Amino acid sequence: ALRAECRAMAARRIRLRLLFTEIARIHRLEVTEAELAAAVRREAARHPGREAEVLAFYRNRPEAADELRGPVLEEKIVDLVLSHARITEHEVPPEALMGPRLSPRLST
Repeated sequence: ALRAECRAMAARRIRLRLLFTEIARIHRLEVTEAELAAAVRREAARHPGREAEVLAFYRNRPEAADELRGPVLEEKIVDLVLSHARITEHEVPPEALMGPRLSPRLST
């Protein structure tokens, strides 16, 4: 069961990555150097008192800074999708959000 669940999660991640890659390609989305620098500054801010050390780490290891490109690009993709989304609201009972596996079993 665990193997099947992990396989399903991996397949979902792959489909999502392919979808995001295609959206980025179609809309020519890229991470600019300014956006990457901002991401590095945000990462440094997450380590109070060690900001200079974190900034030096990313400055001395460009490949580490490149690892921040993915999340920044994903954020741009999500922003693009949301900007085109038509949002409607409707009530959903809590049981429907939990799904069949997580729904509490009612004993009678």
